[in-house]
Amino acid sequence: MDNTLQALAYFLLNRKRESAVLFRLNGPTFAAYLHGEDKQAALEYAEELKLQVERSDEFIAPLSISAAIVGNGELLETEVPPDRFFTELMKLGKERIKILDRLGPGSICTSSQLSTFRRSSGTVLLIESNDFEARLYRRILEAGGFEVSHARHGTQALARADEVRPDVIISEIFVSQMDGFQIRQRLLASQDLKEIPFILLSREKSDSSVRRGFEMRVYRHFRKPVMPAELTGAVQALIERRDRTG
Repeated sequence: MDNTLQALAYFLLNRKRESAVLFRLNGPTFAAYLHGEDKQAALEYAEELKLQVERSDEFIAPLSISAAIVGNGELLETEVPPDRFFTELMKLGKERIKILDRLGPGSICTSSQLSTFRRSSGTVLLIESNDFEARLYRRILEAGGFEVSHARHGTQALARADEVRPDVIISEIFVSQMDGFQIRQRLLASQDLKEIPFILLSREKSDSSVRRGFEMRVYRHFRKPVMPAELTGAVQALIERRDRTG
């Protein structure tokens, strides 16, 4: 997979427009900023790259790319404060990337309902090995308006955190491959992921686990079962605090 991403990165770099600035966001996601060009130009560029990738023989296996397109003008007529403009633009791009998952491989997304997007409360990564409890807490979080990504074990959790970049991570302590504290330790060691707020949700809650959580900057440590309003309220408070501080 790493070789494929590296090959794709070189492919895109060698075919970039003069006005384009390319950078990698996370996982298999790349971004291009087209300076001085409009949304239609971006669409044409995306379609051109998509066709070139699909027809190329430079990859070991057939490859297809999807693209989410956002134009500055989409927010210019809104009431977004100037100091929040870039943040809101990135949020809109993130929403369209998620829409691509529903559209399927090789898709291009150029629009979404801003009003619908703004009602979304945020994204949560739920780390839980027990399938029943994963379904339960996923329903609670989704009922609270959050989008939920689920990981069953430690390695998957770290990969999902890097791929999704959630607003909040909620983890059970007893997770296969590595426990919740080990996952937290790995996240704290990552320059890109260490600031994501972390919540423990477990049947284990003792003086030692609480102290260890404080030492590792765990925001809250809930004992199962937790009241739905208490859990969703904690997640919402973290997201609102992030939005206030930027």
